[in-house]
Amino acid sequence: MVVVARTLSILIYGVVAMFIAAWLAQTTGAIDGDAIGAIPPALGFGACVAVGVLGIVIGTITAVRLYSTRELR
Repeated sequence: MVVVARTLSILIYGVVAMFIAAWLAQTTGAIDGDAIGAIPPALGFGACVAVGVLGIVIGTITAVRLYSTRELR
Protein backbone atom coordinates (compact mmCIF):
# COMPACT_ATOMS: atom_id res chain seq x y z
CA MET A 1 0.00 0.00 0.00
CA VAL A 2 2.86 2.37 0.77
CA VAL A 3 4.42 1.67 -2.62
CA VAL A 4 1.16 2.61 -4.33
CA ALA A 5 0.82 5.81 -2.30
CA ARG A 6 4.41 6.82 -3.01
CA THR A 7 4.00 6.05 -6.72
CA LEU A 8 0.87 8.18 -6.89
CA SER A 9 2.54 11.08 -5.11
CA ILE A 10 5.48 10.99 -7.53
CA LEU A 11 3.03 10.86 -10.44
CA ILE A 12 1.13 13.87 -9.08
CA TYR A 13 4.37 15.85 -8.73
CA GLY A 14 5.17 15.02 -12.35
CA VAL A 15 1.78 16.24 -13.54
CA VAL A 16 2.16 19.48 -11.58
CA ALA A 17 5.63 19.99 -13.06
CA MET A 18 4.22 19.48 -16.57
CA PHE A 19 1.49 22.08 -15.97
CA ILE A 20 4.06 24.57 -14.71
CA ALA A 21 6.30 23.92 -17.73
CA ALA A 22 3.35 24.39 -20.11
CA TRP A 23 2.31 27.60 -18.37
CA LEU A 24 5.87 28.97 -18.57
CA ALA A 25 6.10 28.04 -22.25
CA GLN A 26 2.87 29.91 -23.01
CA THR A 27 3.80 32.89 -20.85
CA THR A 28 7.19 33.34 -22.49
CA GLY A 29 5.76 32.87 -25.98
CA ALA A 30 7.69 29.69 -26.69
CA ILE A 31 4.38 28.02 -27.60
CA ASP A 32 1.28 29.73 -28.96
CA GLY A 33 -2.18 28.59 -30.02
CA ASP A 34 -1.15 28.13 -33.66
CA ALA A 35 1.68 25.79 -32.71
CA ILE A 36 -0.60 23.67 -30.53
CA GLY A 37 -3.25 23.54 -33.25
CA ALA A 38 -0.69 22.19 -35.73
CA ILE A 39 -0.14 19.05 -33.65
CA PRO A 40 -2.32 16.13 -34.81
CA PRO A 41 -4.64 14.96 -32.00
CA ALA A 42 -3.42 11.35 -32.23
CA LEU A 43 0.19 12.48 -31.81
CA GLY A 44 -0.72 14.69 -28.86
CA PHE A 45 -2.68 11.89 -27.20
CA GLY A 46 0.16 9.42 -27.81
CA ALA A 47 2.69 11.80 -26.27
CA CYS A 48 0.49 12.27 -23.21
CA VAL A 49 0.09 8.52 -22.77
CA ALA A 50 3.85 7.99 -23.18
CA VAL A 51 4.68 10.63 -20.57
CA GLY A 52 2.11 9.14 -18.18
CA VAL A 53 3.44 5.61 -18.57
CA LEU A 54 7.00 6.85 -18.14
CA GLY A 55 6.01 8.64 -14.94
CA ILE A 56 4.33 5.53 -13.57
CA VAL A 57 7.36 3.37 -14.38
CA ILE A 58 9.85 5.80 -12.83
CA GLY A 59 7.64 6.28 -9.77
CA THR A 60 7.24 2.55 -9.28
CA ILE A 61 10.96 1.88 -9.62
CA THR A 62 11.77 4.66 -7.16
CA ALA A 63 9.18 3.49 -4.65
CA VAL A 64 10.31 -0.14 -4.85
CA ARG A 65 13.95 0.86 -4.31
CA LEU A 66 13.07 3.02 -1.32
CA TYR A 67 10.81 0.36 0.14
CA SER A 68 13.37 -2.43 -0.37
CA THR A 69 16.06 -0.44 1.47
CA ARG A 70 13.58 0.31 4.28
CA GLU A 71 13.86 4.06 3.75
CA LEU A 72 10.14 4.17 3.06
CA ARG A 73 7.83 2.83 5.76
